[in-house]
Amino acid sequence: MKICTLTELCKKEVISIDCGKKLGYPLDIELSVKHGELLNLIMPCKSTFTLLSGKNTYKIRWCDIERIGQDVIWVLGDFDRKDDCCDRNNKRDKGCC
Repeated sequence: MKICTLTELCKKEVISIDCGKKLGYPLDIELSVKHGELLNLIMPCKSTFTLLSGKNTYKIRWCDIERIGQDVIWVLGDFDRKDDCCDRNNKRDKGCC
């Protein structure tokens, strides 16, 4: 088992398996202190519309991460909508996390 630090995780490019889109690099993570588990990757929005709305990040749930490789993180979900980059068609069950 390889151990990955937060710094190393943020240097891995996130790619959607569903649409093949490069989503960028994680900015941060969310942890549940109560349960001691990783909940979400915090990702930057690249849409110009987010500048007007003030919404400049979105979350990828930990259960939507399919695989973490040496250089990339593969995620499930359709992140190809340009009007609001954080809405996606969730391919997993609603209660997967």
